[in-house]
Amino acid sequence: MLQLFPLLISAVLGQVPGYVVKVDSDTVYLDPVISTTAAKSGQGFIVFQEGAELKNPVTGASLGRMEKNVAEGVLKEIKPKYWVGHLTSSQGVVRQGLRFRLQEEIVPSLPSDSRSAAALKQPWWKSPALDALLVGIAIADADGDGRSEILATDKSQLTIYKYSDKQLKPLAHFKSKDRILSLDAADSAGIGRAHIFLTTYNDFFKRIQSIVLEFKGDRLEKIDSLHFMVRILSNAPGPPRLWGQELVEDRAFPLSNIVPLVWKKDRYVPDGSKSKIPRIDWLYGFTLADWDGDGEEDPLTLTSFDRLRFKFKKGSWESSTDFGKTPNRIRWQDSFLKFSPHFLTYQKGEDHRFYASRNIPKRGILADSFGNYDRSEIHSLKWNGSGLETAWQIHLDGTVSDMALGPLDLHPFDLIAAVVGINEKSTLWFFTPE
Repeated sequence: MLQLFPLLISAVLGQVPGYVVKVDSDTVYLDPVISTTAAKSGQGFIVFQEGAELKNPVTGASLGRMEKNVAEGVLKEIKPKYWVGHLTSSQGVVRQGLRFRLQEEIVPSLPSDSRSAAALKQPWWKSPALDALLVGIAIADADGDGRSEILATDKSQLTIYKYSDKQLKPLAHFKSKDRILSLDAADSAGIGRAHIFLTTYNDFFKRIQSIVLEFKGDRLEKIDSLHFMVRILSNAPGPPRLWGQELVEDRAFPLSNIVPLVWKKDRYVPDGSKSKIPRIDWLYGFTLADWDGDGEEDPLTLTSFDRLRFKFKKGSWESSTDFGKTPNRIRWQDSFLKFSPHFLTYQKGEDHRFYASRNIPKRGILADSFGNYDRSEIHSLKWNGSGLETAWQIHLDGTVSDMALGPLDLHPFDLIAAVVGINEKSTLWFFTPE
């Protein structure tokens, strides 16, 4: 997930952290120093960098040092005086002298992944190659004619396409002076046509904002500018919901609360009548649905190591497989922020389906650190009460940059994935969601 590295307090797991003494590509050699936990081959560990010391402002007592997670791995060999580990995921450069500690189970009472035999999915259409490195796509009725268009953007230009009989015809364009990070679109103002949200980043001024576009006449016009990053949750066939989050000048906690946004007096403002989303840190990499059937929505989030985590009232569950990796990222203060592809949900009766992408590094963890991917997968997943089942999946050559779900042409719902190839061109893949 394009996500902020989590900030923790040292020694909260009851284990004295050890040191990284040598790094050889994906292999690390670890000095455990002292451990109250017996290490086993196959056990997970986290490599982290220590930060500033935290003190109680009243008593002056030390609360420990802040931590920034750098990598994740598993132990391969347990030697008398050192351990050998294999790095499985990285959020930064692993080097000699960094600290590590063993991982603990999140919820021991819940089992690990439960996967059924997954069918291989085939697209019903693939578009011709588009001469663009797409970072975002959406399905929405942009011009108000009652039929959905396909919206696609690279880092500098948004294009709206009319779709008909397996043909794409450009309808309108919009160029941005700032780098485009994400695209969302929906009739969130109730005016009969979609508002289009582009979250952008100015590298010179280190400024992130979202601009709101509306199709008027034969062109796109800017109608609003927000100091929020914007994401639309699409839980089809329910109404889309608009959420925003700010970046603030705080090295320790640079992310504001996630808040709902509403159209009011010709602009988008935070909805003061509703509370923030609980238990979620990062806007890009979450969705909400009633996964366990108790009548209340539960968050599904992407962890800092790109694992899926369900958060229920009485516990949580985390996948053993990574999802949502993306090359679409920026550096903000001391962290990388990852702008992951959309998490999409589709409900039919009591069945909630969840669609997630997996981008696979070219050459292991070092390629992952730089966002270099050459293969990908799309999974249709569902929660079975104790783990995730894969209903179908597809293997792709290239990187999934984004996905969209919505009605298109004569189909009630379609799933579209934007796939960037090694030739730096993009193709749109069309699937039936079920």
